[in-house]
Parts: sequence; structure tokens; C-alpha cells
Amino acid sequence: MLVSSANATLTTVSRDLNDAREVRTAAKARDAARARLHRLTGAAAALTVGLSGAFAAFAAGSTHTRKAVAPTPVKHSRRLPALTVAPAAPLISAQSAPPAAPTPTSSPAQATAPIPSSAPPVVSSGGS
Repeated sequence: MLVSSANATLTTVSRDLNDAREVRTAAKARDAARARLHRLTGAAAALTVGLSGAFAAFAAGSTHTRKAVAPTPVKHSRRLPALTVAPAAPLISAQSAPPAAPTPTSSPAQATAPIPSSAPPVVSSGGS
């Protein structure tokens, strides 16, 4: 019985060691996966910042008003002579007789007032 008890104890200890080894292996795998995820997250963040900067620079560069085509030389025309000044019109004396005022005449078009229409308006706003 003593041998049987020793074998059982040895088997239990062996099982405990195997379980501890499996736990350590699983913990190492977990830590390695976490480290990979951490590196991947950092790389993705750096890539995002870099691409954002590149697109911002591209967008800012496309709004400049500089010309891509070289300007053509401007041809200067010949100089025109200076403009001449015309003499001033003669002044009218303030003591001369005023011009005759036209006599008011009534024309038939002015004498007739427009007649209001009894028809409804063509367009009305609102309503149905």
C-alpha cells in the first residue's frame, strides 16, 4: 500500500507540474499576443498621423494661386500723345432774359384717366 500511495503522490505531483507548465506557456503566449497588438496599434496610429499630414499638405498645396504655366512676356504698345484740353464754353450772363417757358397744352392722352378693370387678377398668391 505504501508503494501505491507513493505512485499516487508522484502522479499528482507530475500532473501539478504539467498544469503549471501549461499555465506558464499560456501566459507567455498571452503576453506575446498583447505585445504584438500593442506594436500593431502604435504602427496604425503612426500611419494614420502620417497619412493625415500628407493629405493635409496635398489639399493645402492645391489651393495656391500660383500659375503652373510660365507667364508670356507683355508687349508694350507705343505711347499715345497727351490729351488736348478743349477751351471752356462761353459763360451766359445772369442778367439776360430767361428763356420763354413753354405753354402748357393738354393732350388727349393726358386728359383720360385709366379705367379700373373689373376682372379678377391673373395670378393670386396663397389660397388653394
